Formats: sequence, structure tokens, C-alpha cells
Amino acid sequence: MREAMKGYWALVLGVVLVCGVAFGAYGIHFYGWPLSDDPKDWASFANYASGTAGVAILAATLLAFLVTLNQQNRLIEKQDKMIEQQERQLQEVEIHQRKVEAYSRAEKIFPTLLSSCISELGKSVVHDLTDDEVAAFKPIIISPNTLRRHFFNELMFPDALSSESKAFLSLVSSNCTDNPYKLAKFVAECLRDAPELKDYFYAEIGDYVTVIRSSIAYNLPLRKKNAEEVARLLSLPVSYHGLGVVESKWQQIGELLHGVYPARGEG
Repeated sequence: MREAMKGYWALVLGVVLVCGVAFGAYGIHFYGWPLSDDPKDWASFANYASGTAGVAILAATLLAFLVTLNQQNRLIEKQDKMIEQQERQLQEVEIHQRKVEAYSRAEKIFPTLLSSCISELGKSVVHDLTDDEVAAFKPIIISPNTLRRHFFNELMFPDALSSESKAFLSLVSSNCTDNPYKLAKFVAECLRDAPELKDYFYAEIGDYVTVIRSSIAYNLPLRKKNAEEVARLLSLPVSYHGLGVVESKWQQIGELLHGVYPARGEG
């Protein structure tokens, strides 16, 4: 603002100087007393004034406009920079807040979720169903007393599951993988905001990672992009064919129930 005022005062002084020189020169050469009553003399003076002082005033006005325009552009640029800076600050605050919340969830909620999921491995695959309800599914291969942990053990995983009805197989799969997949999503959401927590999560998860991998493998044909995103955030594969007996079998079950999951680069 001060620079603009200095520019304006320089223009004013320049105009005054030009007008003073122009009128002084005119007075020295053409001054007479008393003043002329001839309109032609005044017309000549008017032409002279417009050609000197008028041009100087016009030029000064134009320069003042350019100075003002330049000042407005600078002001707009400063405002844009301030807005960008404020947006960056808001983004940094938001990122920091999400990171703090991720740490809080990892500390306060994750241990309880993990403990609950691990304890469910000791439940049967048809937990909470009555014998009559189980009988209605007419199970062939899977015993109602089979524990969920058996479906995550290479040596105890039941074979020939395709012989079971899809309704019963879907029930068993849901009971075995729903909560582990929810846990995987929870961890993925935390890692999205705080990737540095990965080592902590994996240290806490330990051997249960096989269950998480299996739940993702089962859900790949069902939830596709969502399951892929969870796998990516957990640094896990997006297809388990040939990458583990248990995980591969779970992906086969998912494809049996929900359609074949395309390999990367297909579909």
C-alpha cells in the first residue's frame, strides 16, 4: 500500500512539473498584460495546454490505472497464497487428527476386537444354532461340532466341501470369516491414516494372520475392490491361488459361492 501511494505521489509531482514547465515556457514567450480578449489567442492556449498538460495528465492517469491494477494483482496473489497456505494447514491438521484417532483406536479398540476374534476360533461352525436348525441344512461333510479353528489349519481343513449345499457352506463361511474380515478392515482403516502402525499390528496379530488372510481370500470374489483395498493396505496379496493351502481353499470356497475371482490383469 505504501509503495502504491509513493507511486501516486510521483505521478502527481511529475504532472505538476510538466504543467509548470509547459505553462512557464508559454508565459515567457507569449505573456502579455492585460490578458488578451481575442478568442483566437485563448483557443491557441487551449490547444497548447491540451497538447502538453493534457497529455501529461492523461499519461499520469493511465499510469495510475496500471499501478492500481498491478497492486490489485499483487493483492489477489497474496490472498491466493494465504488461501493455499490455510488449506495446507487445514489438511495437515486433518491428517494429524486422523493419525491421532488411528493411534487411539489401535490402543483402545483393536486389542478387544482381536481377543474376541481369537476366542471365536474355539466355537463350532454352527454356534447358536439348534440341532433342528442344523439338520435342516442336511450337512454331509462338515460336522456341526467342527470348530472354526479347523478351517484355518492345513492338516484339519475338511475336504470335498463342494458336496455341501451352498446354503450350509455359506453359513459356515460367514461364521468363520465375517468377524476376521471386519478386523482386517479395521486394521486397514487405521493403517490408511497411520501406516507406521503396521509393525505393531502384525506383532499383535501373530499367527492369527492366517485367519485374516483367509477371510480376505474368501471375500475377494464377493467384495472385490473393497477386499483388494484391504489387502493392499495390509500389504497382502490380492489372490491366494498357490500362496497357501488354507488361504487358497478359502478363495476356492468364495469362488464356488460367489463366482470366479479374476486374476490381476483379467476381467
